[in-house]
Amino acid sequence: MVKKFQYAGTVKNLNKKCKDRETHSGRKRLRTSHVIAMVRESVEQSPKRSTRKRSQTLPISRSTMMRVMTEDLGMFPYRIQTHQKLSESDKNRRKEMAKVLLDKIEESDTFLKNLWTTDEAHFHLDGQVNSKNNVYWGTSPPAEIAVRPLHPCKVTALVAISSRGIIGPFFFESNEVAVTVNTERYIEVLDKFWIELQRKFNSTLNRQWFHQDGAAPHHTAHVSIEWLKQQFKKRIVSRRCQIEWPPYTPDLSLRDVYLWGYLKNKVYEEKPRDLNQLKRRSKTR
Repeated sequence: MVKKFQYAGTVKNLNKKCKDRETHSGRKRLRTSHVIAMVRESVEQSPKRSTRKRSQTLPISRSTMMRVMTEDLGMFPYRIQTHQKLSESDKNRRKEMAKVLLDKIEESDTFLKNLWTTDEAHFHLDGQVNSKNNVYWGTSPPAEIAVRPLHPCKVTALVAISSRGIIGPFFFESNEVAVTVNTERYIEVLDKFWIELQRKFNSTLNRQWFHQDGAAPHHTAHVSIEWLKQQFKKRIVSRRCQIEWPPYTPDLSLRDVYLWGYLKNKVYEEKPRDLNQLKRRSKTR
């Protein structure tokens, strides 16, 4: 009643025909310029306050406040994202890497074309269910549930990608049985990658670059780095190398924004019968 009097100037039922009504519906417009300005000021002062608590501090209903925020002010309830905390040293290392890479790009117009970025990913036999896409329409919840095994069958693969194409995937396995990735097995897979790189780009082998992140211990183990230096000399972008790939660097390479999504869509388009079929599908382009 108090809210109504403050903003309508009356306690009468304005839906009835009377001289006080200002619209064809009989309701006095509540989303006035004054109300909009008041809501804007409230949001600017406390942008994280919940709509329930905010409406309690304003002399308007929650529904009116929400319409002002979305329709009049064009606001949206954005989710606060969580990121790795970076020190000044981390930021400086990122800047230094960016400067070095920009210099390489200016020095050679083939640098990016010859940069092979590598990564590993798990392929589960049962696939990954995206709950947003796993929808059942009905008047009551379905009895069906998505089941995930306690110890799912999976295989780990390494793939290299550049503007020249894709090399791999190469699977971490022994006698066609999936195994855990360690330094020794990582180098065995790198040997396979190197053989394929030689076969395809032997004439320009001394201009090919290698990139990896340093998240996994087997990437930066001493023997792994020595193997890379033996094959690629100084043409390496990685932690513990001349051109460092700093920790906590965003996942912005082709493997992250394209490759794995593309391969897994092909693999799980139809549920694979076994790991052998899964591996065959991952190799088809």
